[in-house]
Amino acid sequence: AMRGNFEVARVRYRRSRALLEEFGWRFSAALTSHDSAPVEMLAGDLDVAERGLRKDYRTLELMGERNYISTTAGMLADVLYLQGRYRESAEFTAICRDRASADDVASQFLWRCVQAKLLARERQYEQSDAIIAEAIELIGGSDWVDWQGDGFMDLAEICRLRGRISDALAALAQASARFAAKGNVVSARRADRLAANLRASLPGAGQSPAQQAAQG
Repeated sequence: AMRGNFEVARVRYRRSRALLEEFGWRFSAALTSHDSAPVEMLAGDLDVAERGLRKDYRTLELMGERNYISTTAGMLADVLYLQGRYRESAEFTAICRDRASADDVASQFLWRCVQAKLLARERQYEQSDAIIAEAIELIGGSDWVDWQGDGFMDLAEICRLRGRISDALAALAQASARFAAKGNVVSARRADRLAANLRASLPGAGQSPAQQAAQG
């Protein structure tokens, strides 16, 4: 999926879930969305990503599972945020935060990233900055290069919401570099497209140096 081979990725995760369910491995099957949701997010199909995560969240909840369910909630919170459903996103962010163990790096990272974006939307910038800094420091201590890229993408979103375009561009450059190092071609291109769009929105974009000097 990171290389854009979405249909191949879909066939594989669907087959994996079907096999696990066939053999009665309900718990392992309920973790399939940890792989399928990123595939669908890369493909741009947030609805499918949401459905998989919700299905697995309900299964884990019925099983009384207390470990992986926080990660599932955090991933669902991010998908809901990307869909613009901020109230629902906040609900699952709180679930992720409250259920995550202190040493669960994935969940601790996920809830912080989404919470920071939600706070920025409410113009609570100081809290937002502090929480996204925690998230980036937390994931920076791991070897999860792709998630490091995600953290910088979220930082770029926060900077954009604040109108700090130069800082957003710097964060996108960091994200693109990490995605490239991971081989995540799709996300690297997305980061580069966002950067290009932000540059185009800057005053004087597209003007020659002479035109800019004349306006100055």
